[in-house]
Amino acid sequence: MGYQPILDSFEEWVGGHWSSRKQIVVWGAGSELYLRSKRMGQAPDFASEDVLVEWQPSFHVDQHRHRSSWAAYKDFRFVEGRDDITSVNLLSSLSGHDHELIMVGRASGDLSLLKVSTSGLQSQVVNEFATNRRPIRSATINKLSNPLLAVCLSDSSLALYPVRPEDKYTEPLDVTTIHASDKPRKLWCTRFLRSDRLAIGLGSSCDPIRVYDVTPDGLSKEPIRRFGFGSQSPASSEYPNSSSVYQLAPLDPTSSGGGAEGDIFLSGGYDGNARLHDFRSPAPFTAVFSDVIDASSAVYSLSLFGRERFIVGSSQNCLIKIFDLRLPGGKMYYAADLDPCSSDPPRGPGMTSVTCCQYHCHSKDKCRDCSIFLHPRHVRGGQISRREGMSPVYSLSSPSPFSPTFFAGIEGKVLEVDVVSVMDHHPDPIFRSGPKRTGNRALDLRRKWDPRSEVLSLPLYEQLEGNINLRTQRVVGDVGPSRKG
Repeated sequence: MGYQPILDSFEEWVGGHWSSRKQIVVWGAGSELYLRSKRMGQAPDFASEDVLVEWQPSFHVDQHRHRSSWAAYKDFRFVEGRDDITSVNLLSSLSGHDHELIMVGRASGDLSLLKVSTSGLQSQVVNEFATNRRPIRSATINKLSNPLLAVCLSDSSLALYPVRPEDKYTEPLDVTTIHASDKPRKLWCTRFLRSDRLAIGLGSSCDPIRVYDVTPDGLSKEPIRRFGFGSQSPASSEYPNSSSVYQLAPLDPTSSGGGAEGDIFLSGGYDGNARLHDFRSPAPFTAVFSDVIDASSAVYSLSLFGRERFIVGSSQNCLIKIFDLRLPGGKMYYAADLDPCSSDPPRGPGMTSVTCCQYHCHSKDKCRDCSIFLHPRHVRGGQISRREGMSPVYSLSSPSPFSPTFFAGIEGKVLEVDVVSVMDHHPDPIFRSGPKRTGNRALDLRRKWDPRSEVLSLPLYEQLEGNINLRTQRVVGDVGPSRKG
């Protein structure tokens, strides 16, 4: 069995041109940590990257003139399996030009802040956090100048820590035991919705999402809001009353959903659906996103992609599902959706048997979201194994709202996915540079987009009811007529 990658990434603008960016991706591979730093475009600090050529043989310049370098961290005290990495968080606001600060949590209960060098210097542990050796399930860091770290410890404890790189050892500011009214609930995930608002995901529970205020003294004694999966309409029994939530993701306040920071967030869990939750609405959720073809696979990972879309990682088949926030179930999400449900279902063409709650969450119109299998039918050297093809998507990360790239972790691998059309004459500015054209269209496409034959031709399908058309991406350089299958 391969490792289960745990990912984080960020991308920032670092120069006077839109294409001048710095991108960092870091992932845990068993007990080891890997980091890739990529510089794109032209920026004043890029000249210092020449130093990397002297010391690091893995320094690489690709066909787009992006400069990449790699770093790895392995502590020989840690053993594979027992000390596997279970959480990774980049502290981009506190990192320096030649190093990155990374919060790393492990299954054995070790929680430490690492300073990983990207300039050939030795990486080191700069701060350790007291956990009483309780396993780390999930961790999140807010965006304050003096950040706070929230950590799920073992099955039922939530700890809050100040993050100060100058300290050597940090005790928790507050530790809260999450109680349930009837029986123990496992604490699966936690996420800052904003700097003073923290959400947690539980399971299995009738109210698997609970939100707390964060104060200078710690967490509020009781949740300020609980979100369940039941419908407000007495006539509707479509949604289960009890489920588990494995992932949470706050929406960017500039997205089409609107609202203040922390008002709107997404959740995903055991029942396979992604839900949109809105603090402005009394309803437990305001939209449901579901793949009608693969409706029963649990949501193992969840990430925003841009400001209008998000990606869900399935529990099987290396499958990711891309949804448009503007079209939940095929209809726009408006503030009118916040109106309370009525016991009298609305009447109209095609809506004679639709309850009000179903009407809020779904539509008669077909959606145009899609699902992509992150493994090709064939790879160099033959077909992939059945085990590789059945892997869950353990983690997803998008570096920034303006990046055309996201990363996905499947068993034993991390994939980089660039959402771009190779036929586009004006792609994202980071792909502007490339080799000179020869006049041969197919050859020019291969030289610019896939000079080493590394691009995978992935199968996908649209999330439509009825007949399913499975499609496969063309090989880069194939400029013939389109074809299905």
